Amino acid sequence: MEAMDQLKEHLGDQLASGSPVQPELVIRQLARKPGWKESNFQVNARAFQIIEWMAGEGSLDFNTGAAALCAPALVDKLGDIKLKGPASNALVSIAQRYTLKFVIGIVEPSIRNQKSPKVIADCMAWLDAQILEFGVKGLVLRPIINMVKDVGLQSSNAQARTKAITFMGTVRRAVGPSVIDLIDDLNPQLLQLVEAEFEKVGDQPMPEPIHEQQGLSSTSASGNVSNGGDGGSNNVDGGDPMDDLFPRQDLNALIGPTVYKRLGDNNWKERKAALDQIQNALESVKHRIQPNISPDLYTALKQRLQDPNKNLVAVALGLLGTLSTDSNSALVANIRLVALQTIQCLADKKVQVRSAALTALSAWAAANDTAVDQAVLPAVPNALVDNSPELRSSLLRWIADVLGARQTKSGKLPDLSSLISPLFSCLQDRAAEVRKQATRVLSLTVASCGFEAVHDACNMQLRGAALNTVLPMVEEFRNTIGIVSAANSLSANTSRARA
Repeated sequence: MEAMDQLKEHLGDQLASGSPVQPELVIRQLARKPGWKESNFQVNARAFQIIEWMAGEGSLDFNTGAAALCAPALVDKLGDIKLKGPASNALVSIAQRYTLKFVIGIVEPSIRNQKSPKVIADCMAWLDAQILEFGVKGLVLRPIINMVKDVGLQSSNAQARTKAITFMGTVRRAVGPSVIDLIDDLNPQLLQLVEAEFEKVGDQPMPEPIHEQQGLSSTSASGNVSNGGDGGSNNVDGGDPMDDLFPRQDLNALIGPTVYKRLGDNNWKERKAALDQIQNALESVKHRIQPNISPDLYTALKQRLQDPNKNLVAVALGLLGTLSTDSNSALVANIRLVALQTIQCLADKKVQVRSAALTALSAWAAANDTAVDQAVLPAVPNALVDNSPELRSSLLRWIADVLGARQTKSGKLPDLSSLISPLFSCLQDRAAEVRKQATRVLSLTVASCGFEAVHDACNMQLRGAALNTVLPMVEEFRNTIGIVSAANSLSANTSRARA
């Protein structure tokens, strides 16, 4: 034990003096003496602490060979009550230096070869803890799930099965309930226990990762950022683990070209059958489709938003939202085709149609901020020409909620100068709810464009009673600090208003 302390001190002195330290040689020596079979747990603990230190020291060349040499020994000790902590810490340090994917890859053979039920149970618990602490970013989950199924779920030991079921519950939290399809060949009793665990965790979100992985440093820790263009998705991470479990399919190939003609058929039953065909195609691929959705499909669905059969309108709206959710994208060019008609459905007398329209709008916003900025917001002025209180209040509430959440999260807003004139009309609406929601959007507009820009537009565009009504509302935001300058856009708008 004293020799291990001296070794650690010597290695630290070597590093401090600039002398070379070769982690792989150190680990090879540790494997020989004291050896991984050392009976004194304190000696082993110090050996593992040296590994942890070397892996965490960025200036040392702790290569993948060094990691592979010590991984089996570290896995063996995950079942030792006195050594599981140091062994786990060393593996975590290696995962932080490289990736969790790399570490699980090198420990998988050792976990599969374990004979002790206790060690298997502790390995399952360790895997579960790492998924919670690192997240699933960058992982290839299919082989991990297969290992857990083979080693843990089908173990004869109850504790090992329990820990494996808990692990599956964590994976369900990370990637959703579809993961059950990868283990549906388990015996019914065991499958029932897994399903019960899925119900228990429900839709609990995964915690934020507490460990960084240097091997993933090229992408953001959160993975969700605005792409600032027509890339179609807020997620530019590219590390969706579901892509490995259930690869995305080409919807265009699944539905074929004949569906467009059927969507325009004079017989409502044929139109319904075409909508059902699209829904069935999405379900057949577990709602995992590629973002290359044909504009022709959006054009065809756009026609159904004016269908005399309101039930079909609601179904079409649902599909417009589902396409974005299932592809995790909302291409601006596609959304532009249907944005205005979708918003206009908010004036419908049927609650189910209005609800479906809001769901579609929210799906686009969740998939791609840019679709909101470049496709939905430009359609808002034309939509607000409609005096329908249902449309105005619902649309303004949605804008306030979506952009308010974005402002809270990032402190940024898009250029809202195109909303200034329509807001002046809504602020004079007879419906109190419309005026209330218009005031919420007005605060965001002032934050986006600046108080002076909105104030000047009010004075230039309104006269008499209208000016007396709206100007005091604008004055309430005099001390609001604008975060985006939109003077040029406003100047163009006011010039057109004068003309």
